[in-house]
Amino acid sequence: MTLPATIPLRREPEAAASTPGLEAAWMGILVVLALLAAVVWRKIRMRRPVGQAPKAAMTRWSDLWARRSDTGLALVSSARLTPSHSVHEVQWQGRRMLIGCAGQSMQLLGEVPAVAPDSTGLSANMGEGSEAP
Repeated sequence: MTLPATIPLRREPEAAASTPGLEAAWMGILVVLALLAAVVWRKIRMRRPVGQAPKAAMTRWSDLWARRSDTGLALVSSARLTPSHSVHEVQWQGRRMLIGCAGQSMQLLGEVPAVAPDSTGLSANMGEGSEAP
């Protein structure tokens, strides 16, 4: 039963017909985007060599900082010994220092003058401080 249009009352707008095709298209787009994200994530993970563990986020940021740093401080190399112990080779103000880090402490393990690598790519002071067997 419909009332005549001349009677003043509030009328609800007619509901729009649902379009299952449009809903299915949006769901398809979401599924494709999720699959694309999974493929990209997998490709990024596969870039590193087999057996190499992913670097911790802090290590990645410190590597980036060391490469872009113009303060004269440069991280030459770093090695993690245990989850809470690591060794870092740092170059600063013409010196190369070996720093050991453990928990809440840091220790200077060794220091040599920084020498530019020669034409062979090997450091001129390589082997200093060690004795032949």
